[in-house]
Formats: sequence, structure tokens, C-alpha cells
Amino acid sequence: MTIAEWCVFGTLLLSLLTIVSVKWAGIRGFDNSKPRDPDFYDDPIRSRALGAHQNGLEASRSSPLPCCSPNSASARCG
Repeated sequence: MTIAEWCVFGTLLLSLLTIVSVKWAGIRGFDNSKPRDPDFYDDPIRSRALGAHQNGLEASRSSPLPCCSPNSASARCG
């Protein structure tokens, strides 16, 4: 695998593993028909896991460096 593929795989794991573990641990309290129910995230641990999940999604949507964009005139990328 290339470095780019490992980076994509890492961002996927970052966004999924933070929330899946909490939902799995609270399986009896989590209603899959209402995945955004705010009552589920009242517990401090679950609230922190939701924040970590949202940070992982934000990290996976970040734009590339300006010097490495396709329209860049710079020859020095990466």
C-alpha cells in the first residue's frame, strides 16, 4: 500500500473506531432507529467519544496543502 492509501485508511479508522466502541459498549441504551438521540450522549464518556468522532470526520475532510494542489505552479511538493 502507498502512503496515501495508509493515510485514507487511518482517517477512516480515526472516525469509526472512536464512536463504534462507545455504541457497542452501550448497545442496550443505543437505539439504531434514532442514531442522533441526544439522550444517549448525556454520559461524559459517550460525549467525549462523539467529540472525537466528529474531530476524526473533520480531519478526514481537510483540504490538501496549497503547494500540492493540481493548479499549483510550485514544483516542490511533498
